[in-house]
Amino acid sequence: MKKYYIYYDIDTPYYDGEKVCSAEDFVKFFDDDQSAEIELRINSFGGRVDQALAMLAAIERHTGRVVSYVDGVAASCASWLALAADEIHIAKNAEIFIHCAHSYAYADAAGMEKEAAELKKYDERIVAIYKGKAKNPDTDFLKLMQEETLLMAGDAAQLWDITIDEAPSVPTNKTRYNKLAEKCTRKPAEEEPTADN
Repeated sequence: MKKYYIYYDIDTPYYDGEKVCSAEDFVKFFDDDQSAEIELRINSFGGRVDQALAMLAAIERHTGRVVSYVDGVAASCASWLALAADEIHIAKNAEIFIHCAHSYAYADAAGMEKEAAELKKYDERIVAIYKGKAKNPDTDFLKLMQEETLLMAGDAAQLWDITIDEAPSVPTNKTRYNKLAEKCTRKPAEEEPTADN
C-alpha cells in the first residue's frame, strides 16, 4: 500500500522550501498508478479551496482503494479529503473541524455582494460533500458549518461512517515486571509438623 501524508496546509508554496501540501504533487501521486491502494494520513488545518477541489477530484477518479486516517486534525477542506476515501478512520483523540467558506475581498458594495454570492455557492458544494458520506442525509450540515463545529472522534463517527482507532497497547517495563511477579507468587511448601516426644 502506498502512503501519502497531508501534514501541512493545503496550498502552493510562497517561497522555496516552504512545506505545504500542493494539488500538483498530490494529483501526480494519485494519477501515477490508478490501481494502487493508497493510505492517506491527515493532520492539516486545511487551506485553499481550489487546491483541495483538485485533490478531491484525484481521489474520486482513482480506481484503487483509498483508506484515510485522521491522525490529528482534519479541518476545513482537509476534512473533504478524509471523507472522500473508500474507508475512513480517525484516532480516538483526533478531530474534524467544519465551517463555511471564507474569503478575503477588497471591493465596493456590489463587489462584496458578488463575493458573498460566490461563497454561498461554495457552501452548497461543501454541504454536498458532507451529505455524500452522511449516515443521515437530513443532517443540517449548513447549520453545523455556520456554527464552526469541532467534532471529536465520537461525534464524527455519529455523522459519518468512520472507524475510531484505539491506540495499540504497548507493554512497559512495569507491566512486564507485574507479569513476572505473578509467576513468582507461589508460596513455598509448608514443612510437615513433627511429633512431640
